[in-house]
Amino acid sequence: MPPTIEINVVLVRPIYPRNVGYVSRAMANMGAQRLILIDPKCEYDLEARQGAAGAQTHIVEATRYKDIAEFLNREPEGIRVALCARIKKDTDAMSFDDRAVSLVQQQNEGPRPIYLFFGPEDHGLENEDLEYMHFICSLPIFGEFKSINLSHAVMLALYVIRTTETKNAVALDNLNAKSSSKGPGFFFPKLALKEWLTTLGFETGDRRNDAYKVLKRILLNNQASAKELRTLEAIVNQTVRKLGGRPNS
Repeated sequence: MPPTIEINVVLVRPIYPRNVGYVSRAMANMGAQRLILIDPKCEYDLEARQGAAGAQTHIVEATRYKDIAEFLNREPEGIRVALCARIKKDTDAMSFDDRAVSLVQQQNEGPRPIYLFFGPEDHGLENEDLEYMHFICSLPIFGEFKSINLSHAVMLALYVIRTTETKNAVALDNLNAKSSSKGPGFFFPKLALKEWLTTLGFETGDRRNDAYKVLKRILLNNQASAKELRTLEAIVNQTVRKLGGRPNS
C-alpha cells in the first residue's frame, strides 16, 4: 500500500553534495515527501546529481532556509524529530521504534507532517538546534561503531516509520473488518464508555487525544465477546453511579 503520512527530511548545514544526493535517493526509495535544507554548506552540483543517480527530484525541488527560525516561520506546524547519536538529558526515553509507533498512531486522530532533522556530517546537530525539537531520538545500532553515514541514517529512519505505518494500516483494516463481521446486531457500549470517561475527566471528541477512540481500538483488537462487553458496560455504569454521574471539576 502506498505511504500516506507526510514525512519531510530536514538537513541542517549539510557539508558534502554527494551525501545530499544519496539522501535524495533514499527519500525516493522510502516515499518521503520533501527535502528541506537549512543553511546548506554545499550546492546542488554534478556530484550531488551523481549521488542521487536517477532520483534527483528531491534535491532539484528542495526548500532552502537560512536558519531554523525561518523554517519555523514558513513551514506548517508539525512534529519535529531530531536524530542525534549523542545521548543527552533530553533524549527521548522511548526507543526510536516505539516513538515511531506513537507518531504513526497520532496520525489516526488527525494528519500532521513529520519533520526528521539530521545534522551536518562532522559534528551533528548543535544544542541550539535541539531546543526547537519535540523529540530527540537515537537510531537503533547493534554493532560497536555508532557513527552512521548521513544517507544511511535517513534511510534507516524512514524505513522504521514506513514499516510502522504499514503495520498500523493493516491493524486498522483488521479492526474495521472485525467490526463489520459482527453484523448489524453487534453490541458495543459506546454511550456508557463515553459517559464513564467524561465522568473521570477524560477528553472525548478531540481529534488528537480522544480517550474513547483509544479504548475502543484496544477492546476490539482484543476481540472481546458480546457477553464480555455487556459485563464491561455494567462495570462502567456502576462506576458512573458511584461517582455521581458528574465529571471531575
